[in-house]
Amino acid sequence: MPQLSTTACAPITSMHCLGFDGEYTKHIRPVQNTSHITMVTYGLAINQLIEFVGIEQYIVLSVWIRQRWQDEILSWQQHRYGGIDQIILPSSLVWKPDIKLYNSVSYSIVEEVLSMDENNVIVSSNGSVFWMAPARVKASCLMDVYYYPFDEQTCYLKFGPWAYDTRMVQMVSDLGHVDLNDYANNMEWDLADTLAEEHEVYYGCCPDAPFSDVTFILFFHRHPMFYGFNYLFPNLLISASTLVGFCLPAESGEKITLCITNLLSLIFFHLMIVQGMPPIAGGIPVIAQHFAAMISMVGGSCLTSVVVLNIHYDQSETKEVPAWLKTILFKYVAPLVCLQRKRKYFPSLQPMDEYGSKIRESLAPIRPLSVNSYSLLKLQDKKTSSFGKSEETLDQILREVHYLNFMVKEKNERQKIIREWHHVAKIVDRMMMLICACYVLVVSAVLYGRARDIY
Repeated sequence: MPQLSTTACAPITSMHCLGFDGEYTKHIRPVQNTSHITMVTYGLAINQLIEFVGIEQYIVLSVWIRQRWQDEILSWQQHRYGGIDQIILPSSLVWKPDIKLYNSVSYSIVEEVLSMDENNVIVSSNGSVFWMAPARVKASCLMDVYYYPFDEQTCYLKFGPWAYDTRMVQMVSDLGHVDLNDYANNMEWDLADTLAEEHEVYYGCCPDAPFSDVTFILFFHRHPMFYGFNYLFPNLLISASTLVGFCLPAESGEKITLCITNLLSLIFFHLMIVQGMPPIAGGIPVIAQHFAAMISMVGGSCLTSVVVLNIHYDQSETKEVPAWLKTILFKYVAPLVCLQRKRKYFPSLQPMDEYGSKIRESLAPIRPLSVNSYSLLKLQDKKTSSFGKSEETLDQILREVHYLNFMVKEKNERQKIIREWHHVAKIVDRMMMLICACYVLVVSAVLYGRARDIY
């Protein structure tokens, strides 16, 4: 220890008052013997989580850094200086360990160092130096967004000396965890727990001795309410509106329009979520899986609507419903979807031959009268007429009646085929609605059930 001045300064405000003018240099580690190890007690207090940038995967924290070490040169006898036990000096006048944040992503390391050098240190008479400095640290934090927005994130703050290995500087944690007494809660993230670990690591650049570090581990839980209300709720609402679209009649002409609108809405929300997440290679996030499932469901509903409209407007004009399709849909599927067909009564038309015979029989008694009537007309009007002409007229009438009978029968048959195809379209629509409803419920329960278990 150097010879101290016997002239006391009142108050003591500089190293000159203690007689360290030519005996102390801040550029050399302050030990009496170079074999001595400087123990640095390192502590961290977090005041606020300023930013958690998921896309670029880093966090910004407002912290207080606490460091304490033993300076074997800066010591004095209290009784020689009026019992003064501590003095406050500018940190730029004393030696400080070159401790850095290993996983820092700050763009200006020099600026951070200079800002911390503006703070004072407290030096005790026994050589203990305490340095507490506020800082704003920006550290990398690899995110796992598989369960986004029900995810948990673990971030590391690794502090250690940059040039001094364990033969010169040894780091220890002061509390074993991060001090959160002055922590301001974040609206999106909950800092659930913290831990401090001490490590000694060999690096490829310096294999002779390990380097000591203190790593603070931060466990974050995300609050999912914001994302659930703004992303998941619209997703489920759009999916529900897609199910309602199956109930629209084919004659409305809006089935395809509704499907396309819902499909574009889901794609828009999906792109919004993807833009806020970092790319990951370990798997597809749960929320992205859900949106992909819903987009697939809406796309399937669009395809189903096209098939239903084709059945409703095209197939009904070409051929009858196949027997096997009638058996499957009308006998088995229709009762399950509550679309059992109601039978309607249509009076059967009599055969044309029987109908024509009855007409002829009904006209037979009046034929003689008809002949006499035509003869009288011939005598009065001097026009020629014959019974054969009456026969030709009657045959013409019967042909017309036969044609009308045939047309009515064909129309009834065609209407029957059309009604059957329309019923097939309704059954397919209702069946797909129930399938899609079950699909939405099962997919949502499985994906978000796993996410809730993790959270």
